[in-house]
Amino acid sequence: MNEKSTTKSKQSKPIKKLSPLNIIGSIIIVILLGVITFLGFQYYENSKELDKLDDPYYLYQLQVDFSEAVLEDISKIMILPDGEPTVLNIDDVESLKVENPEFYDNSKNGDMIVIYPDVAIIYRPGEKLIVNVAPVITEDIEGLETE
Repeated sequence: MNEKSTTKSKQSKPIKKLSPLNIIGSIIIVILLGVITFLGFQYYENSKELDKLDDPYYLYQLQVDFSEAVLEDISKIMILPDGEPTVLNIDDVESLKVENPEFYDNSKNGDMIVIYPDVAIIYRPGEKLIVNVAPVITEDIEGLETE
């Protein structure tokens, strides 16, 4: 009797064969879980980057880093004057051309203007090209005396 009970316990239930539909469904579920996990991670990372844009110090540091990169590029092309320049992006070249057509003649939107006390430089970062260089001329305002 013991032999019969052990033989019965040794017998296992028959294994069901998986249909191709079940296999395809399982694969689709695994792929969807992978895609959802990937998209969730991307959303999390992007939201962290977007949160940085609300930080004024982060934006200031971006501007400083970009200005330093522009000055480094220009210094490889020409000798820059001493002093701390003002670095600005040209957004509306047409209005600048009205004020000073000769200086802004070949400039485009997206060019950078680097202004030192004695010289102004228009630089095109994408092409690493100096577009124009001109002396800075300050006009005295009538009625004000300079000492």
